[in-house]
Amino acid sequence: MKNTWASGAIELLSHADSHMDSKAAFDQRIAFISVDNAVENIVRTFLALPRSKSGVSIKKREIDEAGNIFPKLLEILYKYAGDKLIGIDDADIEHYHRIRNTLYHQGTGLSVDEQYLTAYRGIAEVLLQNLFNEKADGHQTEKISLETLILNWNRIEQIAKKEIEKLGISTSYKWEEKFIHSHISEETAKKISELRKARNTLVHSTEVDNDDIKFWVNRSNEILKEFEKGKKVFDSPPPTMGKTKNPVCFISYAQESDEHYTWVRQLAEYLQRNGVNTILDQWDLRPGMDIAHFMEKSISSSDYVILICTPLFSEKANEGVGGVGYEKNIVTSEIFKEIKPETNIVPILRTGDNKAAIPRYLGLKKYIDFRDDKNFEINAEELIRHIYKIPKFQKPSPGQFPQLGASNSQRTKNNAFSISNIDAISINWKEQGYPYFLVEGLEEIHKAFVRHPPSNIQVNNPVTLAFLLLSGFHFGGNWCYWLSRNIGNALIYNVFESCLSVSYRGPLYRSLFALQYLGDQTIFSNILESNGVNEITKNLIQSFAIPGNVIEYLTQVASEDKGKTGQRAAVVLKEISQYCKS
Repeated sequence: MKNTWASGAIELLSHADSHMDSKAAFDQRIAFISVDNAVENIVRTFLALPRSKSGVSIKKREIDEAGNIFPKLLEILYKYAGDKLIGIDDADIEHYHRIRNTLYHQGTGLSVDEQYLTAYRGIAEVLLQNLFNEKADGHQTEKISLETLILNWNRIEQIAKKEIEKLGISTSYKWEEKFIHSHISEETAKKISELRKARNTLVHSTEVDNDDIKFWVNRSNEILKEFEKGKKVFDSPPPTMGKTKNPVCFISYAQESDEHYTWVRQLAEYLQRNGVNTILDQWDLRPGMDIAHFMEKSISSSDYVILICTPLFSEKANEGVGGVGYEKNIVTSEIFKEIKPETNIVPILRTGDNKAAIPRYLGLKKYIDFRDDKNFEINAEELIRHIYKIPKFQKPSPGQFPQLGASNSQRTKNNAFSISNIDAISINWKEQGYPYFLVEGLEEIHKAFVRHPPSNIQVNNPVTLAFLLLSGFHFGGNWCYWLSRNIGNALIYNVFESCLSVSYRGPLYRSLFALQYLGDQTIFSNILESNGVNEITKNLIQSFAIPGNVIEYLTQVASEDKGKTGQRAAVVLKEISQYCKS
């Protein structure tokens, strides 16, 4: 039984098929228009489906803004469901949609080439199969036709996608590029690349040569036979590659002077020469492309994001202006959602001092200083080593425990817990402006003290209490005890600002509940005005902490997210249930 949401498109295709058998110009036009209506129906229906049916979450606001403008709806489809559209380019659909508009609006005297009709019918079939896993029955595809070429190409890309997923390679870019670099023979790669070019040329050409179609349909059949019979097309990586693949990086920068523009490109060229697949707007962003989509796709699909920091770059990022400001939101979201490790966001200081040139959202991130061109090679090597994870100095392995005889027992006594140790760290924490990293450096005995505070140790120093609350947010356990001890502490705002300046989910969830628990409007107001807290976190505070819905939010995250994020939410809920009863 077919999915009900696919029935409208299937009926339209069946109507088109009933007219395709006739060679009359009128029937050919009706069939073409019916195919186009089916394609539009498929796109609109898929975008309207709930996530449980479509498998993707699409922002309703974007669909509403697109309205009835079909090219914009196509952009949304490819933005959110691009991996489901293997074998079809959005330009294919737009090309035939424009032909349909010409037929529809410029009278009945126009005819449509039969190959165009069969090609568009093939595109509709691929869309129906890929998006709804359905097929329109009763349609017979001619063995030698543009439609057959399109269906064969879709099958080739589907098989290739499945194979490279087995190899653990990202499919964010065109699979041929990945294969040409390392995973299929040069002969096969050449055949596939030539086939793709021919397929695109034929699909978009104004004149269709039947001999060309016949040649490339036969070539596509040959490749499919190799793929489907299990012939060793997918070779192992060359010995020189081992298990590695070319890392991908995206460069974000502010367009300032011609000199700066050139310098950025030269850095990108250096990375390319050293095996780093570098995404740069100067050669990857072409006229007609959606800039926002380009930035989102480039950042999300890159292994590393390189930020060229200058005073102007910092100003745009801090104020959320232009492409730099938009990219900042994507980068912070990637870190916040733990999609990218923080070490994969690499600041490069190009001009100005670090205070003026490093955006606030990067905090105290370690940067590479490229200000002196005389040291370019040295600094570039540091960047390359970081990308390939080959440090200049290797940390030696720990040696054996020293044989220190009787003095070893004295050593154990000296390592015994003392609250004065935390007092000293807390004072340092305050003097340095409440940085978060000092919490992460605590020894195991201090972590145990934070998680399970004993009743026989008295802590009264406000600075120490504040630091212990921050440590509780980080390490978990009975952090509710430290929260109760900090009610009325003047430093509690500094605790929240420090905690909310990082991207760890556990500390975020604990501090959200703590904010709700305290209900202090002054703290809410100060945090929402803080430059050290990103906009995503502020939105969570406004949406859940202030209205008192944190428990509901964490419950939803724990139930819907099956990864680490959901696990952390579940742990925090358990801590709240166990320790925050009053």
